[in-house]
Amino acid sequence: MPDEPTRAVPGRAVVARRALREIVRDAALGSYGVTGLAEPTLLARCRARLGMGSRAIRMTLHPAVATEIWLTVAYGVPVAEVARQVDSAVRYRLERALAREVGPVTIHVQGLG
Repeated sequence: MPDEPTRAVPGRAVVARRALREIVRDAALGSYGVTGLAEPTLLARCRARLGMGSRAIRMTLHPAVATEIWLTVAYGVPVAEVARQVDSAVRYRLERALAREVGPVTIHVQGLG
């Protein structure tokens, strides 16, 4: 029977920024009252329509994981409650995926949908 390791083995895990964006996207879109992601600027909207990528989620990884999300919210739903739920869902999913503390999560509501 092989012996169990008794000491930590040095190494590192690498998580792609794209994978983290997908985690944030799924958490945000799965929250109650969110109708979609929104582009922050007119130029970003044009880039998204041309298929050049979305700017609706921005992430900074160092020194802490900081996230900015631009959303549209359903009409008639309390915006503050939706923002709180999105914040909670994003934090939970990122902390679970990374096994470390998450920094600020900033939520911008671009409009009602």
